[in-house]
Amino acid sequence: MIGALFMMWIFLLIRSIYRTVELSNGWTGRIITTQVYFNVLDGAMIFLAMFTLNVFHPGILMGKADTWNGLTSSDIPQDQEKQPKDSSSS
Repeated sequence: MIGALFMMWIFLLIRSIYRTVELSNGWTGRIITTQVYFNVLDGAMIFLAMFTLNVFHPGILMGKADTWNGLTSSDIPQDQEKQPKDSSSS
């Protein structure tokens, strides 16, 4: 998971550097007026960052919440697991 977050961070860093350099020559510079640079260094970096986060989704990699503290589903009492919480009772 750390590797996926690092890859996503690198993609966003590349995009941020591109956006900074893009506006360094103003609105009429060569970089800002070239569509290929924009597609590759802006759109593709966002796509890759989101793709990485979807493939290596934190919820999938972390597992179920009851296993985070070393608990298993057999440690939870069955009557607690099936009872819905009723907030209207006083």
